[in-house]
Amino acid sequence: MSKVLFYCDSGTNSPGLFTANIDGSSAVKFAYSYTSLVGSNKTLQFSPDSNYFVFLEIPLYYGVGNLYAGAMDGSSMVMVNTPATASQGVTKFEVSSDSSKIIYLSSENTNGIDELMAADIDGSNKMSITTPDMFASGDVYNFKIAPNASKVIYSLRTSDNRNKVYSANLDGTSQTRLSLDT
Repeated sequence: MSKVLFYCDSGTNSPGLFTANIDGSSAVKFAYSYTSLVGSNKTLQFSPDSNYFVFLEIPLYYGVGNLYAGAMDGSSMVMVNTPATASQGVTKFEVSSDSSKIIYLSSENTNGIDELMAADIDGSNKMSITTPDMFASGDVYNFKIAPNASKVIYSLRTSDNRNKVYSANLDGTSQTRLSLDT
């Protein structure tokens, strides 16, 4: 049966995020307080296989936020990143076309420097795709997953405001610089 994902706060004592069958039956509330979603920017994507949802919650007074992944059957939902602060958190994410990975930009490991991170679609097995030696010259500012989910292409902006383009497997292996020095 098809599922829907919805936020409900009208007329309930317990506002929250729910999943249910398309006919409204078997509603399940996720075990998390969603009152923090009020006054936030939110970006939501569903996995192509429709089994998971991923959303980014950015409080209006932050430029970064928290990334969540949940199962549409209501069985689980987790925060993928380390909890955001005013200067450390997630700014962008994308779900792979094979529904296996979440790729995202985050400054959670290095304050003020955006690095490219990956996690399994259920939020587990979090890892950095970019390497610490790359941060000496700048930070990642944009990325795109290949349509066949084999690679991620990303741009690194250097401290002298030059752009370098790289590709890598979604597990961080096979880092290849694609751009030339100019």
